[in-house]
Amino acid sequence: MKDLRAQMPEKGSFLKVALQSKDRQRVAGTVNAVSQEFTDVAADLKRRKATELRVALGSQVTTAYQNLREAESRLKSFQIATITEPRSGGIPITPGLAATTGQATSLYTQQKVDLDRIQRDRQQLEAVLERARGGAITVDAFQTIPSANQAPQLKQALSDLTIREAELTALLQRYTPEHPLVKQAQTQIDLLRNTQIPTYAQALVDQLKYQETDLNGRLRQVATELARVPEVTITETRLTRDMDAADGLYKMLSQRLEEAKLSELSAIPDVRVLDWAVAPQQPSSNSAPKIILMAVGASIGFAVALALLLDQLDKRFRYPEQVSSELGLPILGAIPAIKKSRRGELAAEQAAQVVEAFRTVRLNLAHSYGAAGPVTLTISSPGAGDGKSLVSSNLAVSFAEAGYRTLLIDGDIRRGEIHRMFGVDRRPGLLDYLTGEAALEDLIRPTSQRGLSVIPCGTRRHQGPELLGSAAMAELMGEVKARYDVIIVDSPPLGAGIDPFVLGTATGHMVMVFRSGETDRQMAEAKLRLLDRLPVRVLGAVLNEIQADGVYRYYSYLYGYTSDEEQPAQVAAQSSATSDQPG
Repeated sequence: MKDLRAQMPEKGSFLKVALQSKDRQRVAGTVNAVSQEFTDVAADLKRRKATELRVALGSQVTTAYQNLREAESRLKSFQIATITEPRSGGIPITPGLAATTGQATSLYTQQKVDLDRIQRDRQQLEAVLERARGGAITVDAFQTIPSANQAPQLKQALSDLTIREAELTALLQRYTPEHPLVKQAQTQIDLLRNTQIPTYAQALVDQLKYQETDLNGRLRQVATELARVPEVTITETRLTRDMDAADGLYKMLSQRLEEAKLSELSAIPDVRVLDWAVAPQQPSSNSAPKIILMAVGASIGFAVALALLLDQLDKRFRYPEQVSSELGLPILGAIPAIKKSRRGELAAEQAAQVVEAFRTVRLNLAHSYGAAGPVTLTISSPGAGDGKSLVSSNLAVSFAEAGYRTLLIDGDIRRGEIHRMFGVDRRPGLLDYLTGEAALEDLIRPTSQRGLSVIPCGTRRHQGPELLGSAAMAELMGEVKARYDVIIVDSPPLGAGIDPFVLGTATGHMVMVFRSGETDRQMAEAKLRLLDRLPVRVLGAVLNEIQADGVYRYYSYLYGYTSDEEQPAQVAAQSSATSDQPG
């Protein structure tokens, strides 16, 4: 059953059944057996449908016969009870001879009977509609109403309801209530019961009301002429008409019942096998290449999915978009990874790449301030090992090379290493000044780089974080701002304590260093949320240790395009040697 396929176009009349198997004889026999069973079931369902229709019509014929007997009994009882009563003009008239009462009397009697019939039919229809609001509509309730049998649309809808109910009963014997065919049949029955039949019945009620109004107007015009017409004649006529209507309905249903019986006996299936299956002579297809391609595609898809999953689970920074989009920080620059030779030497091209990277950071920071005063900022990172001290020292050197009076302050009072990078004494330093044990002039150390001075961290103290937030720190910042163009503070990582937050508040600006493949994104996001509550402006981020390929290829610089220092004599000699050459 899993391999069996049946196809039929949407408005088509041909059902195509296909089956694939390795045994050609067995597959042909299976398809033929399924086709034969399908036709047998179709014939059985059609017979059951005809049987259900016959049973439903038999019930309706029984009800119509009872109504006919009741109408005949009422007419007979009325004739017996009024046989001695006088008719029009006081002359006894045999019951049923109302035509001898004159043209006016006959007209009035006819209109009165019609009015009574219309009123009775309308009341019965309204009663049926009222009962239908609390439950399902029955066909038998409308069959006893003559006007309902004379309305073509309502009569057709009632006939359709009877047929649909028979079809639903036949389907329920074959399928469960959840089968699509059963649901479709139930939907059609609900549409007939709840929408079409009530709509047609209400339209018939409205028509009967209009006829009542019209007949009442006519009856008033001839009321004076018919004052003496006996009520007996009118009632007798009405009862006669009721009997005739019941007799006509009984005959019509009896005829339909006979037709249903004949249809049940001569039922043939609506489907037959047009082309029996034969054993194929050769295979239809070879699935081996398809399986191999699917296996290769699945392997590639699994590899891509695994790579995407690992990328989503990776908590470290890998792409520049994670800094700019997720954290909302502009990228000030990217420092390439430094690859030294076995001798520990740095290639000239790589050194040029590093220099250009710090020049880019310097340019972005200088333009971020403009003419608003000295460049004062704190450099920090989310965790240890991100390279913040390396970025701080090299950025200070870059500002000094550009002619800025630059001061580098080692604010990492726990593990500061700036004094070792520039070969100066650690004490006295920043903490010694904040405790009042050293003067400002004793702190500032000149370096081998022209225009660059350094303040080391000083004597390490337990109350160092409190000293960083003291008034002495604010006084120090005020003094150095008057002397230097650029003040860079190297602070501990954001995860080390409150030191970087205090230093950031003191300078008012902060630059974050993220190391590609090392910095924890979640920690960085959490620490940056803390900075949002402080008066600190985060200027941007510097990406450290990037590989100049992949997503970072646009952050690298052209190799072989560095400038060499030339001697004036060589330039002059070259100029004289080439002056005679054609341009």
